[in-house]
This record gives sequence, C-alpha cells and structure tokens, in this order.
Amino acid sequence: MSDLDITNTNDVKTLMLDVIYFIENYGNIKNEIKNKIYIENGKQDDYLHEIELAKLNGIELMQVSKKLKEVRINRRIYKDKLELLEKLNPYVSKFITKGILAESKILIENIDRLVDNQNTRQYTPRVIKDLKCVKKEENTDEKS
Repeated sequence: MSDLDITNTNDVKTLMLDVIYFIENYGNIKNEIKNKIYIENGKQDDYLHEIELAKLNGIELMQVSKKLKEVRINRRIYKDKLELLEKLNPYVSKFITKGILAESKILIENIDRLVDNQNTRQYTPRVIKDLKCVKKEENTDEKS
C-alpha cells in the first residue's frame, strides 16, 4: 500500500509532477534506451569480428569472450527496459491525446493557488468586529 495521502496537497502535487515528468520524458528515455541497445549491438559485432578475424591465443580468446558476455548482459538489461517502455505506449498516448497532460499542469497551478490562498487566509467577521483574526480593511480615506 502506498504512503500517498490524497488529502495532502504536497503529496498530490508531487504525484502530479512525477506523472508530468514521466509523460514528458517518456519519448526521450525510450530513445536513450534504443541508442544504448544500438551501441551494445555494435560492441557485440566488434567482439564477434575480433573472434572471427583475429588470430587470438587462448587467453586473448577468453578475454574477448568475457567482454562479449558483459556486452550481452548489458544489452539484455536495456532490451528488458525497452520492453517495459513499449508496454507503456498506449498509456502515454492516451495521456497526450486526451489532454490529461495539460489538465495535470492546470491541476498543479490550482494546487499552488489553493495553498497560497490557505496560507494567506483572512476572515471578515459577520457580527463581532474586534477579533484578532479580522481581515484588515484597506484605508480608503484619500488625503487632499
């Protein structure tokens, strides 16, 4: 269960900022992961050609093999991440096409305004005029 308190303005604002960050950066993150896979594929090809074309002794062959294994492990990590990101495509698309991203930004502005209003709250009494919490009236007397 989450520790998120939907009645707490800070929690809600943090959640919405995270959602906005997620949606706005999704494409860049996905492209970065694809680029990392591309680089790992290139390293893999390089090591395979080293094995194929170079005259390596047993120790050199083991060293290249170890590096190739590291490349394959890193490549798999990035491919798994990309697989997750691909599953998120429909979700992200709906956020953008249905205007939820824009609404999320408006919600954050509304939360900021709400917090500001709550922090500067003043009271105008109905009957008792000498309360300390009374809204101070602006001086409307003009001096000539």
